[in-house]
Amino acid sequence: MRVPTQKEAETLTRVLIRSMRETKSQTQEEVSKAIGMGRVSYSQMETGSRKVMALELAALCEFWKVPYEAMFVGCEEKLGGAS
Repeated sequence: MRVPTQKEAETLTRVLIRSMRETKSQTQEEVSKAIGMGRVSYSQMETGSRKVMALELAALCEFWKVPYEAMFVGCEEKLGGAS
C-alpha cells in the first residue's frame, strides 16, 4: 500500500465528503449546520479551496454515523488509477 501525496489525499477527502453528502441526499446547508460550520466554508471544502481539518472530518463521520476509517475504504484502488 502506497502513501498518497498531499494533493492526492486532499482530492480524495474532497471527493469523499461530497459523495457521502450526495449519497445521503443532503444539502450543503444541512450538513454544515449539523457540524456547526457555515455553508460557504463547507462548500469550500468540497471544491478544494479550503482544506478539510481532521476534526471536521471526524464531525462529518459522527454526523453520518460512519467510522472514520470507513471513509477511506477503496482509496488504494482510486490512488492506483490516479497515477
